[in-house]
Amino acid sequence: MKHANTAYAARKLMLDSYRNGDFKKSIDSGQKLIDSYVLSKTPPTIERADDFYNFAFICAEAGDYRKAIDLYTKSYVTVRTMCGENHDYTARLTNLAICYAGIGSSDIAVGLFKKADEILSELKSYAKNDWISYDHRNNLYNLANAYDAAGMHELAAETHEKQLSLYPLNDVIFADSLNCIGYTFEKREKHEVACRYFADALKIKKHICGEYSEEYIADLVHYAEALVCADNHKTAMNVFMRAAGFIKKAHTEADNCYIQVVEKAAECAIIIGELDKALKLRRRILKIIKSIMGETHLIYSEALRNVSTVYKQMGELEKALKYILRALNISRLLLGEGNALYEKDVALACDLYMRLNMFDKAAELLGKNKVPHSSNL
Repeated sequence: MKHANTAYAARKLMLDSYRNGDFKKSIDSGQKLIDSYVLSKTPPTIERADDFYNFAFICAEAGDYRKAIDLYTKSYVTVRTMCGENHDYTARLTNLAICYAGIGSSDIAVGLFKKADEILSELKSYAKNDWISYDHRNNLYNLANAYDAAGMHELAAETHEKQLSLYPLNDVIFADSLNCIGYTFEKREKHEVACRYFADALKIKKHICGEYSEEYIADLVHYAEALVCADNHKTAMNVFMRAAGFIKKAHTEADNCYIQVVEKAAECAIIIGELDKALKLRRRILKIIKSIMGETHLIYSEALRNVSTVYKQMGELEKALKYILRALNISRLLLGEGNALYEKDVALACDLYMRLNMFDKAAELLGKNKVPHSSNL
């Protein structure tokens, strides 16, 4: 009776503390609960298995996967011994697999997820239970990701495809699974195939999450990056600009993500030879950075350097020189002359001076005893 009261109090405090977000008190109470079972020397029960299961879940949530693995193992052994390989058993098995994945033991995780899949498939075949169907779908998702982490990318894609058939088309998890399949093709450097999956996922995310959601924008940017890897820079540029438009409306132009995405669009424009477009985008970035940070910041000097690069490619060398000299003055002001960034700016400026036949200016900038390295010009 004394043990029952101790266990009840520890169990209640463990669960209440977890619900209130107090992990330390929850874990301390969970350990007292486990210790009470050890001291009681009573035979295993389903109640004890459930206590081990709940405490394992809390430990995993707190990031202590190794402790959770020990607790889940003890819990599933009891359930299997007393009840067989039922639905409760697979719940412990899948959570155990997730913990093994959490510590990087992908091969073990794969084996556990596969075992759970066999049991859940059998249970689903004769039990009209929504929970079993739900757990079966989730287990397949986890199994596919475990395959992927273990480097078995083809099996990962096949398992995600199998999982897709169990979800409605308008489900976020369906879209996430499409993305996961895309990632497996990315890892095999089949970028064009990956892009098709990303594009299909985006259609679903747009409908469910909306164009201005963080999730949709992040997926859109990743799709554009995948298009770059597939050498489809024209489409990538347009997708980057779409993403930038959504970021601007959801936040502001001053958002760092907006600046980064516009710069990626500018890089694509340079690759496909649309230099006017690239110049327009980089001048926009320059203006935004100036409004945020002023004209004496290294990020502003980098933006000046980027604009100079485009002018140089356009053959407008005098304008390119104007911008690189401004960048040079900032790097010298903030860092002094004895640093790699300043020397890089000097080399770029000297290159432009010499292309413009302004050799005296190049010599003046370099100094009498300095000669630019050809690799920097």
